[in-house]
Amino acid sequence: MARSVAIQLTTTGIPCIYYGTEQEFDSGGRSSDSDVVLRENMFGGTFGGKCTRGRHFFNEDWPLYKALASLADLRKRLLPLRRGRQMLHEISGDGISFGLPRLLGEKMCSIVSWSRLFVDQEVLVAFSTDQGQPTTAYSTVAPLFRAEGDLLKLIFWHAPAASPPPPSELRVERHGSVLAVRLTLPPAGFVIYEAAPGSKGLQARAQGIVTEGYEIS
Repeated sequence: MARSVAIQLTTTGIPCIYYGTEQEFDSGGRSSDSDVVLRENMFGGTFGGKCTRGRHFFNEDWPLYKALASLADLRKRLLPLRRGRQMLHEISGDGISFGLPRLLGEKMCSIVSWSRLFVDQEVLVAFSTDQGQPTTAYSTVAPLFRAEGDLLKLIFWHAPAASPPPPSELRVERHGSVLAVRLTLPPAGFVIYEAAPGSKGLQARAQGIVTEGYEIS
């Protein structure tokens, strides 16, 4: 649930979160397509599903609520998360063969990552589909914006269970013809890294184009 909402808050479009999701309401654990089963009542009163009438269920100290509130605040402050273009990244387990995440059989135990880009700002977002163990993989970054040696700093992370934190920063490395970072995520973890705004990558690319005989205006 947390991962699904986090994806809404960090991909293009307008997030739509149904009430009670941030509180992990689940109709008392008995989901149903019938109107007989109602989601828990959030603020008390005479209307509510199951044994929730007259009870106040909104808890601002609930871990998921606090995590999503922090993520929503981050979205307000970072233009790339609200208005930026989106680039899905290729991943690699060995740093040699890169490709888009895909199903292997019935499951995909992998890392999915993308960048949100606005002018010279890049925010890297990733989550792990492996709910049982930490996952490590290489992810490409936006080649137009990044240069070898750039650092991306961890600004948000969440995992459903207690886990060691992800690396506090990532260094851009060259792997053959691509630029990539090495991600390590906790089980079912979700992370956001931010690159320092600037045109280092753009300048490096421009210098390469000038070398090839083109003039950059």
